[in-house]
Amino acid sequence: VTGVKASTNELIFNGENSAGQNVDIEYSSTSVIYNASVRRGYVVVENNDIASASTVIGDNGSYVSVVPKSIGSTSATFYAYDGDYSCTFSIKVYADKSALLQVLDVANSLNGEDYTEETFSSLPPVIDYATQIYSTEYATQDDVDLATSSLNEVMSTLVLRDLVSVNAVSGDNGNVSINGEDVSNVKIMRGEAVTLKAVADKDYMFDGWYENGEKISSESVYTFNAEKA
Repeated sequence: VTGVKASTNELIFNGENSAGQNVDIEYSSTSVIYNASVRRGYVVVENNDIASASTVIGDNGSYVSVVPKSIGSTSATFYAYDGDYSCTFSIKVYADKSALLQVLDVANSLNGEDYTEETFSSLPPVIDYATQIYSTEYATQDDVDLATSSLNEVMSTLVLRDLVSVNAVSGDNGNVSINGEDVSNVKIMRGEAVTLKAVADKDYMFDGWYENGEKISSESVYTFNAEKA
């Protein structure tokens, strides 16, 4: 918890002395988290399977120490030794989802048109599964780790398409289409068939298709296999 104020006579969470404050931490079986400054006292945790808590004397006073044990939430109450003060707060223990979030960001940024359909088709279902796990508040660390590794595994199998850029430039007195689309440039897989079609304007005739200044066809519809980069 950030923004904690040091104090020796009251329980402080995020600068506020009040009940109902939350201690949100990521699960780690070895970590000890100092979350709040307190007067001398003791802490009772409702469910010790989720976390344990105690007061610890530090250099600047006494603190509440929370040790997470498993994913979940529970409540805890701090009691002052002098008996005139108590405060109940909640402890929420979450799985570490930072790696999963990073992998999800990468996966969601990928463009399916850049990869072969066969390999990319397996990615969206895994993204949906990983997103569901990330959105589950108390997902277990095992589930989070599995979602992370599953995404990494699928992305490692993606195969980039061997794309060829096809350009067709029309003259001033007509228009061209590529594979039935009224565009001047498309990217397709190397070796795939490409069909060019030219339509001359009224009172004009189609002359032919030229590549690097050399006439390659006189037919208004010309089909070839895209091989050159």
